[in-house]
Order: sequence, then C-alpha cells, then structure tokens
Amino acid sequence: MQKILLSLLLLGATLSAVAQAPLQQRTSMQPNKAQNSIPQKYRAVRPTPLTGFEENTTGRIDFATTQSSQRATVGVLIGTSAYDLQSNSGVCRRVLVDGSNVHAMFTKGEVPTAYTNRGTAYNMSSDGGETWGAEPTARIETIRTGWPNIGLTRSGRLFSMTHTGATGLNFCYKDAGSEWIDRTLGDEYGDNEGVWARAANVGDTIIAVIGRQCAPDSTPATVSIYNEVCGGLALFRSFDNGETWALDTIPFLGQHFAQVQADDYFIDAHGSTVALVVSTYAGQTVLYKSTDAGLTWNHFIIKRTENPTASIFAANGSADQVWKPIMGSNGSNSALIDNNGLVHVWSDRTIYYKAPSDTEGPYFTPGFGNALTYWNESMGEDPSTSNDDDPVRVLGQTALMDMSGDCRADFANYDVLDTEGAPTAIQTNSYGAGNVGQVSSGIDSQGNLYVTYCAVVDGDYEQITTGGELTANRIYRDVFVIKSLNGGQSWIGPYNVTADNGKSEDVYPTMAREVNGFVHLVYQADNLTGTNLQNTNSQGHATVTVNEFRYVKLPVDDIIAPTVVNNTCPDQINGFYGTFSVAAPANCIPTPAYFTAFAIDHPDGDLTPDIVTTSDFDNTTPGDDLGKWVINVTDAAGNLDSDTLTLVDGSGNEVLISIYADDVAPNIIRKPYELVNGTTLIDWFTDATGTVELYETPESEQIDIVLNETYVDFGAEAVDDYSVFGCPVELTTDNPVNTAVQGQYTVTYTATDPQAILPKLSAP
Repeated sequence: MQKILLSLLLLGATLSAVAQAPLQQRTSMQPNKAQNSIPQKYRAVRPTPLTGFEENTTGRIDFATTQSSQRATVGVLIGTSAYDLQSNSGVCRRVLVDGSNVHAMFTKGEVPTAYTNRGTAYNMSSDGGETWGAEPTARIETIRTGWPNIGLTRSGRLFSMTHTGATGLNFCYKDAGSEWIDRTLGDEYGDNEGVWARAANVGDTIIAVIGRQCAPDSTPATVSIYNEVCGGLALFRSFDNGETWALDTIPFLGQHFAQVQADDYFIDAHGSTVALVVSTYAGQTVLYKSTDAGLTWNHFIIKRTENPTASIFAANGSADQVWKPIMGSNGSNSALIDNNGLVHVWSDRTIYYKAPSDTEGPYFTPGFGNALTYWNESMGEDPSTSNDDDPVRVLGQTALMDMSGDCRADFANYDVLDTEGAPTAIQTNSYGAGNVGQVSSGIDSQGNLYVTYCAVVDGDYEQITTGGELTANRIYRDVFVIKSLNGGQSWIGPYNVTADNGKSEDVYPTMAREVNGFVHLVYQADNLTGTNLQNTNSQGHATVTVNEFRYVKLPVDDIIAPTVVNNTCPDQINGFYGTFSVAAPANCIPTPAYFTAFAIDHPDGDLTPDIVTTSDFDNTTPGDDLGKWVINVTDAAGNLDSDTLTLVDGSGNEVLISIYADDVAPNIIRKPYELVNGTTLIDWFTDATGTVELYETPESEQIDIVLNETYVDFGAEAVDDYSVFGCPVELTTDNPVNTAVQGQYTVTYTATDPQAILPKLSAP
C-alpha cells in the first residue's frame, strides 16, 4: 500500500499568556466596574411565577364592573373573567377546529378575593365561528384548576388538560352526549406537585407534560425536583383515548437544564411525531423529538448558552458564573410539526448576561426582547455559544415598528412628555416574556405557516397619574399575525388584528392548529396595562377588572404587510457588562472582553453583523488615553443608529485605555483543537482580567494518507494580542497537497498582525 507522507513541523509551539503579560506590567489598568448602557429599569429579574393558588395576592383594591368606552371591539365576545392571568410565559393551545365546529377555552375566575371558583371556561360555535353560545358562567371542572389545553380525540372525546392546587395534572373530558368528567391524573399516578401543563393529541393518543415550581429565591422558597431538574417536566402518555396512562420522564433534560421555569415549554403532535420545545429563562433552547408517539426521544440544541446546567438563582448559584451577552429566549415558545414531519419553533427574543461581579442574575433585558425568532430542523443545531454562527433567525416583520413618526420603536424617555413638558418614564409589563411574545402557531393543508403573537405598540400609552400629576406612561399591547407561504423561508405581515381596539391591552393570543382558509384565534382584552395577578414593581394594575375573551375569524388573504409603514431606525443594545481592564496593541481599536452590541430592525431583522465600532482616541501611539467607543449600524433603508460609550469605573470616573507596542509574533494553532482539562478549547478568555489559557502544540507531526484518498486540511488559527482584543490577524494557507501524486508535501500557514510580524508554520 503506497502512502503520501505529510510532515508538519509546528514552530512557536507554546502559547501561554502572551495577551496577559502587558496587562500585568501596567499599574494604571486595575479592574474597574464599567457602566452598563442598558437602562437600569430594564435590568430586571423575571416576575415570580404564579400557580393561581397562592394564599395572598397583593394589590387588589376594588372590582370594576363597568368598562371604559374605549374597549375591545375586534372579534366576537365569547366570555369574561375577573381572573386575568392566562400564563406565566408562553400560551397553551386553547382553540380547536373540527369541521364546522370551533371550540375555545380559557381560565375563568369571578371571586376577586380568592378566585375559589377558578377553572376552565368553555364555549363553542357550530357554524365555523360565526355565532357562539352564551358566555360561560361556571367552570367545567368540579375542582379548582388553571391553564387549560384543549384537545379532541378521534373517538370524539373533547378534553381540557389543566393543573390543580395539590393533586397535579387534571384531565377533564366530555364524550358526545355526556357531561364533563374529572380525573386527577397527578394524584392517580403519584405526581401531586405538577403545575402548568401542556398537551397535544393525534387520533386517540394524548401526550402531556407538566412542570413544577422552582423558586429557591422566593419567600418561602418553593423547590420541586423531578428527573434531577428543579421544575423538571413529567411526561404523561395515553394511547387509548385517555382511559389508561403511563408516567415517564424526558430523557436528556438534566443534561441541558438545571431548572425549567413556569410555562417555558410547548408540545405539538402530528402522526406519530411529537415535538417538545423547552427554552427557559437564561437557559438553552432545546427541541426534544419523538417519532414513536413519545416512547423514545432525540434532542436538538437550537440555541446554546454558557453554563447551561448552572443555577440561575442567587440562593444556590455561584458568584463567579458568567453569561456573556447572548441572544436567547425568555420561554415564550411555540412548536409545530409540518405535513412532512419537519419541526418549526418560534420564541420570544431576549438578551441575557451576567458578569462575575454581579451577585445576582443573570440579568435579562425585556427592553430588547423586541422580536420573535424562528428555527426549523433544516437549519441544524447551534454549533457553539457564539452569536456569530447562530442558526436561529430573527423575524424582522415582528420587530417593533415606529408608530409615533420619530423613526424609533424603543421607549426612550423623550417619546412622551408630562403636563409640564418634561420627559416621563416609559414602563413595560413583561408578562414573563419580552415586549414581543406569547406566540402561537398554525398550519393549513398546503403547509403554509401562520403565527400570532402580542407586542407593545410604540406611542400607545396608558397614562399613570399620582396626585393628579402624570408620572409614567405604560405601553399597551396589540395582537398581530404573520404568515409564510414557503415553509418559513420568508414571511408576510404583520397584520395588526386589534388595531381598532383603542386603549386596550390585547394579550394571550392563541390560535387553532388547523388553518382552513381562516385563522381562528382568541385573545384577552381589558383597558388596563399589565395584569392584576402580576402587579409587581407598580407596573401591573391594582384594580381587578373584567377581562374579555374575544374570538377572531381572520381570512388568510387579509394577512398582508402594513399598507402604511413609518421609517423605523435600527434599535441596538450595547455596553460594558463586567469588571475588566482595557489594554490593546497599537493600531487596534480595543474591544474589551466584556463589551457587547446587538442590533435589530423592522423589517430587516438582525443587524448585529453590520455593526461598525470606531473610537475617538489615539490608538497609534503607546500610552494611556481617555476615549469613547462609537457604535454605528445602518439598515437597508439607510437609517443610522449611532451610540457613544464611555468606559467608567464604579465611582463614575473615566477609565484609562492603555495602548502598548506589540513586538510579539502571532501564534498559530493547528486544528482540530487540542483539549484543555478534557474540554475542547473554544473561548480564549477564562476570567475577567483577560487571562488567556492555551495548550502546547506538538512540534512535528507526520500525516500518512493513502494514495487517491480524500484529504481534508483542518486549517489553523492565529492568536495574539490583536485577535484577543477583536482586531484582525490575517491567516493564509499554502496547501499544495495532491493525493493523486505520491510524494512529500509541505503545508504552510502564515499569520500577519497589524505590526507585520510574520510567523510561519510549515513542514517539509
């Protein structure tokens, strides 16, 4: 057997701490706390999840039996409720189409002090949604429940899957011509701690998952462990119309999550395929897929994060854990299996971050959760925790639009002035999700995709007064729909379903899975922003009011792009989020280890790759200097968003930026990467001071290749002070290998940094 011999002699074999040495030599560059440009009002932890069975709920002061003249008018009124919380995050599927019958459910409660009669309200239309039954006055269950998931089996059994206060999962069903019957499956099968169910069915098969409480930081702490995960999911499965059930676990869940929070999951079924997406606060987004009705499972990591199995709670978390800013989801998800078995996933977009100096967190930025993201299986798994190679796509059509004519869709204080002409605070109600969220999806027989969601509306405010003075403006939400006619490749919309509602808070939209020429959806509306049940930080509402549930039958041809669109400028978030020193080689604009910038735009979507960072300080001469970073991004319409950042310490003093001469040649690292302590080295930074940990590369290596075999060059990577601080180091490869000709070849890698110091890595 003849062989081609390749011998690579790797020069400059060891790189230990080249980037760290200059930092250690400079006494002026002690670590400082940088000022974060993210508005502090957006650096908030997520609202405490509610089961609806809490003994005390603060803030209830009266019961408004009359409504404002500016009430919801879009859609048919199918019921009301004083209880106003339908989910802590994502929404259940609560609408179902069966031929000419349309069924709808929602959580209803009418006693404002305790809601002891809370449960599932049910209504039905037998003429395709044109007319509906009388508004329901009582729940269908005999016990107190919440969070209904609607389903209809092939045998004609209509059901609602909910949670109870102390007996876990409840299965309430009704066969044709019979009354509603309750079965507390949690109590029957020994899972009494289950809350916040999600369910799907195909034929006579019903699949349900149910979470549990995980709030170690609350008072009192509530921690329920299942399958070794705080808040872990139990899997209930029936193949016989709900007569018998099996209780099981979700494999791999503990490999991907330390905790799963309330309502941060969604399940769908089609044929024998089941799709469960989990995307919890500050955690990964993971799809669990079964092709045998939930007996066995595979998993796909849609979005990776750092520390995926670390606790996010201060009560049992580590102070030195780091979440570098990354685009993830806050848990408002929808999954749908299309007619070919391909899974599609939509999520609310949120940025997470946590520096080692932060004693709490990780933080999230609801003020920047201003779009939905989309993924399907054809896009593949997320290869790393970097945002650069993220397969998840931002849907630009769902990014917030400018509605006030100032080119901006954010909530800058200059948008609204009080009675004396001074800026007022803009408050948002997170609902446990972002400013764009509560997503629900459907599909028609041609495979066209439809998505509904709610989003805050720029310039549409509820005015808050204190002592007769305007003190804040709380922003209202509307319900929107988009569609795709090519399997998710492009999207049309958004269509504002509730644009004519006036001053109305339109939330919790949920659509029927089947779209039959019409999108069938139900939403909740009242005239006060936020909810009473989540009235925290004075950003809900203290008044218990009547909430309307309205059904909309939307022709799919009505879903078009807005006919009048204001020119919306890009929206970016940026800043320094940790404790660090800033030093960089000459001719380089330093990018600190804990600097971040993201940008989105309506309708362009994610503009983060288009961000251009410059500086106004002298980076050509070694020495210490004060200066600023200028971050610019421009959308396709030519709209520019420009931010200027100044680095300051914890006392508000500007931090010196240290420029030094770099006289060290770059190091070249051969791929595939070696291992450090058993873990593949992906990130050069190991702590907040910029310490670099690398490994020794063999001085020489001979690669034997069989004649005419395929040869793949894994390449190399150049690393020195410049690349560590975000400045370019050019790497070229000279690869003359010809596997069809016997011989010995030399592959040469050449790295050039801005100082033109040229190392070479080659072998004869």
